[in-house]
Amino acid sequence: MRTSCAARPTLAAATEALLQAREPVMAEIDKLETLLISIARRDETCRRLVTAQGVGPIVGPAFLSSVDDGRRFPKAREVGAYFGLTPRRHQSEEIDYQGRISKRGDRMVRTLRMKRPPSF
Repeated sequence: MRTSCAARPTLAAATEALLQAREPVMAEIDKLETLLISIARRDETCRRLVTAQGVGPIVGPAFLSSVDDGRRFPKAREVGAYFGLTPRRHQSEEIDYQGRISKRGDRMVRTLRMKRPPSF
């Protein structure tokens, strides 16, 4: 990034200031990720969740904190509905089709993605 702005001094100065401000924020994010990984390693349920494809040390604890007590869901498919992962249903007389997911529920858990493979 720094080399692509070198030809324009004003842009280079502004970009350098933004990059310097970003460095401590990224360092704190790395500390938080390390903390989350250690929390996920200590929790048995998180360790089991991380074995699923696409679930990492950030997604596992977020999922667990949102679900809280899994016994409140009589069926496993109700957890998907809780997070808005069930398709919308459109019905009217003869018309009956499923649309996109409803996107109701906890948006954070629904949109989390694993950034890098877990080191478990």
